[in-house]
Amino acid sequence: MIVSVQPLAACEPPANGDAAGVTAPFDLLPLQNTWVVNAAGGVMAYVKKGSTKSLTSAGGAALILALSARSMVGPAAKGSLAVCLAIALLLSVIMCGRYSRTRKVMPAGLTAGVSLAMAAAYLGCLFA
Repeated sequence: MIVSVQPLAACEPPANGDAAGVTAPFDLLPLQNTWVVNAAGGVMAYVKKGSTKSLTSAGGAALILALSARSMVGPAAKGSLAVCLAIALLLSVIMCGRYSRTRKVMPAGLTAGVSLAMAAAYLGCLFA
């Protein structure tokens, strides 16, 4: 399932000013397609190391992110951004802790860095 949206201005409120908050899909594709990267990471961990824990946790997070990406239109956009922000922050905390224990850049450091960057992007759109 690939989520496709019509690109509009990033984090931009409607031009008519009738509705408050974000009401349009974003042209920032990473905000809507991070679930693909998350799912791919879980599959790679399963194939490489046989980690069912990584597969199920990445699959669950990817499912939540994909469903949130589909609702990033209309009045539900801010709620979807908040859900995506929570997932990104959760991944950041978990993977930063794992990186501090193992000092391995791949996958813990990379995932922590990407998750922190996505959390910043979600925050930027949420409070724009």
